[in-house]
Amino acid sequence: MAADWKVKLAGWRLYGALVACAAAFVLYGLFFYVSQQRLLQNITTAKLTTAHAYANSVRSNEAQRQRARAASLTATIANLTAGQLENSQSYGLLKEGMEATLAPFMDYAEIAAIEVTDKANRPYASIWRVRGKPEFRVDYTMPPAFREQYPSLVRSPAVANGQAQGFITVYVDDQDGARQTAAMTAELSRAAESEVELLRDNFRQTLVPQVLVLLGAVVFVVFSGRAIARYGVTETRRQELAAFNQMLEHKVLERTHALEAAAQENQQVNQELRNSQNELLLTIDALRRKDDDMHHLAFHDVLTGLPNRAMLLDHMQQSLAQATG
Repeated sequence: MAADWKVKLAGWRLYGALVACAAAFVLYGLFFYVSQQRLLQNITTAKLTTAHAYANSVRSNEAQRQRARAASLTATIANLTAGQLENSQSYGLLKEGMEATLAPFMDYAEIAAIEVTDKANRPYASIWRVRGKPEFRVDYTMPPAFREQYPSLVRSPAVANGQAQGFITVYVDDQDGARQTAAMTAELSRAAESEVELLRDNFRQTLVPQVLVLLGAVVFVVFSGRAIARYGVTETRRQELAAFNQMLEHKVLERTHALEAAAQENQQVNQELRNSQNELLLTIDALRRKDDDMHHLAFHDVLTGLPNRAMLLDHMQQSLAQATG
């Protein structure tokens, strides 16, 4: 009886140790899973933040470029229309002649409408696009709905003989830039989410089999220890119990090595993720260089590489500014 009681006590002690070991493995697995999920979430947030920041930077640069070009065109229009405004207001000439001056500027994508007012800031003439064609009206000002649709504008006085003969207001069309920025943001976000989702699937495929094997071993250990504690072992089977414990320790050691290998594999995945992030940064640099090339193409001919009409207008504006100054 005393021997049986000692065997049962040893069995209960073994059962408690096995349960504690199983609980430790479960907690380690949960901690490992949660930490990896948090890491993937942080990577996703960082990638999306980078994508949004780059898209916003491109949008801001494009808006500044459009506004600068609109300002240049506005100054050119003001210089061209100053004499007409002076003659029209002084000698009562027809205002319809302003259409021939304003119509060529509607070919620029940056311009949504041109509004001309006299020196008393009264409506003189306006021109805008209707279904892709210029629409011209005299004594007309753009309605509030149009102003809300195109809130960005550039206003410049039309100066002739040292006096302001009127004012030129150019409404900047930045709708295409906004759509392109939104499309770029969505594309970069999809690419980042797709890459992180691929890493998450790889992590799940690696982790799930190990978790299943670990849970099976835990269940086996718990029930085996409980059976040993409840019924005890006889003196003749103590050697089998020792062999079983050694085999169990060997399995636990194998599972521990497997978890360490999984940790190394996850480190490799993290390194690949960092490499992918570096590739994304290189892609962003390439897009920036492409943006610089597009700015160069806007002022130079594609085939010859010589300055184009936009560069000519810019130089004309500078020459006119120097001549009037």
